[in-house]
Amino acid sequence: MLRILNLRLKIGQLSCNKDMWINLEFLLEKFISQIVFGLF
Repeated sequence: MLRILNLRLKIGQLSCNKDMWINLEFLLEKFISQIVFGLF
């Protein structure tokens, strides 16, 4: 879980394009929620 947060932080630092960052954030949250719902 911590690795995912670190990855998000790195992507945020590297990405200057706000729209791209919002899209990545959205995709990551969708991905994480799918994993969480898949476990339960």
